Amino acid sequence: MSDSFVSAPSTESQFERPPHWLPALKQTWPEPAQHRPSILRWLRCYAFNIPLLVATGLLGIQLRRIVNPRDRPVPRSYIDGSIPTLSYPLYPEGVPMWAEALFIVLTTGFVYGIMALFMRSFWDLNNAIIGTLTAVVVGGIFQLNVKWLIGGLRPNFLSICNPAIPPPGASHKLAPRTDMYMVSDLCHPTNQDMYVDAQQSFPSGHTTTAFASMLFLSMYLHGKLGSRWATPAGPSRPAAAQPPFWYWVVLSVPLLAACLIAGAMWISQWHHWWELLAGGVIGALAGYMVYRGMYQRGIDGVRGVPIVPRAAGGGKAARPVD
Repeated sequence: MSDSFVSAPSTESQFERPPHWLPALKQTWPEPAQHRPSILRWLRCYAFNIPLLVATGLLGIQLRRIVNPRDRPVPRSYIDGSIPTLSYPLYPEGVPMWAEALFIVLTTGFVYGIMALFMRSFWDLNNAIIGTLTAVVVGGIFQLNVKWLIGGLRPNFLSICNPAIPPPGASHKLAPRTDMYMVSDLCHPTNQDMYVDAQQSFPSGHTTTAFASMLFLSMYLHGKLGSRWATPAGPSRPAAAQPPFWYWVVLSVPLLAACLIAGAMWISQWHHWWELLAGGVIGALAGYMVYRGMYQRGIDGVRGVPIVPRAAGGGKAARPVD
């Protein structure tokens, strides 16, 4: 007997494997009408969470604009172009943030909308939307704090910095050294906002957002499509069946989209590869953590069962999973 519990309604009826996965979803986890909350009850469930979620996201955006980046040394070999790590031309962003946000909204909205039409489950749609937003905000706040405390210089930093090497004998923070200069002694930017942003490159916010939302979406699809091959064979154990190849392709598409967004930021020289890697790890951890808090396996082995908030009855009739 396991210690895990389920909070959403489930059925114990046994049945043969259905011919299609969508009927399987509706048959294995029907949502009785009494489990669908009124508007007032739903607002009571999220009266604290949603305002906090929105406020946290807005606070992170504003703080990034007002927090000054750390001053750091830059070797002369980077400044004169001998090592082109920071001297790439200033190209447009590979994927503007507004375009990434629009892509995430359209992609997740389409998938969640299709599932909602077939499943007729309020809590499944609710958890999908709230979960995606939560994963993006959690990952975003994490990476923003790393940007403030650590940061890093973008590959196109010198194009924004407009550097001027102090003349010999001039006073600067690292004097009398002439092989290295602090950023504040070196740069004479014409655009202060871009100058601050160019020093907050680590980790990649685009990649964090992409992997947080797309991993959540991939796990959501795994929970829904996986029910086709985890049809209950008994009251406590699901039958195991190997999914076909197309199943893995479908689950990989969201992750491919996240990788392409990261690749576009690398090709346009807005991020170093290690910044993309760190952003991807942060986003993936956020997406996985939030999904596990929104969905779980039901008593009868069905995957992707949404967890109902306690204010809506979740946890009151919890039953152990064998």
